[in-house]
Amino acid sequence: MKIVLLVRALKALWQRIWRSTIRIFHLFISFLFLAFAMLAGQKAFLAWQDYKDRPEEGLWLFYATGGISVMLVIFALYSMLKARTLR
Repeated sequence: MKIVLLVRALKALWQRIWRSTIRIFHLFISFLFLAFAMLAGQKAFLAWQDYKDRPEEGLWLFYATGGISVMLVIFALYSMLKARTLR
């Protein structure tokens, strides 16, 4: 009887540890996506400044890096949501 209770307690402890590990992993991935989004946002800002100096080049680089940064922010928010809803 005591062994069964001990096994159940160990199983519950392992499940809590595993859930916390997965939650930390999702938060790490989320912060990684946010860091990449900030880098892409910086590149988009530099592309916009280059466009102001040389408008003949067009805005294609600004749109590309801006779109990538928006996509990365969406991925980061989804990963944060995923970490929060783990059960």
